[in-house]
Amino acid sequence: MNKELKSFVDIEVMDKFPSQHPIKSFFNYVQNLVGLEGALSVAGILAPDLIEEAGCVFLKENYPVIANNGLYKVYGDDRKSMERYVNTLCLSDFYLLAADEASSDEELLLKLAEIIVKFWSMYLEKLFPARAFQMEISKDGLFDEYGVCITFSQL
Repeated sequence: MNKELKSFVDIEVMDKFPSQHPIKSFFNYVQNLVGLEGALSVAGILAPDLIEEAGCVFLKENYPVIANNGLYKVYGDDRKSMERYVNTLCLSDFYLLAADEASSDEELLLKLAEIIVKFWSMYLEKLFPARAFQMEISKDGLFDEYGVCITFSQL
């Protein structure tokens, strides 16, 4: 007897896709509408490059903000706040050239936030099994960002 194990990405989310792809299948959607470059780039976001420094873990993509904004002076010994700030990803303004109707749908952005946070949580647990991380999702912005944002920091 077989048992179906559901993804944490509910297929019903496709009902919200403005494109109204005729076949309700993530595999079919990606096979027909997402190029290889796009698929590989998404994998890079779900398991991003990180930098470990002074006991902190930072998204490499955002790491230059530490030096550019003098964050060691701003945050001093408050490493948790510095991690939260540097690791913030604003999904509401993430899409620039690829912006479309879906990229302004808060429900879809929150679903994407949940997915990224789930993968980041698993990734960080695998890389740092002895450390505990807190994942955050905000639909009202974080720090100087507006809209749907995510971040992580150590507990």
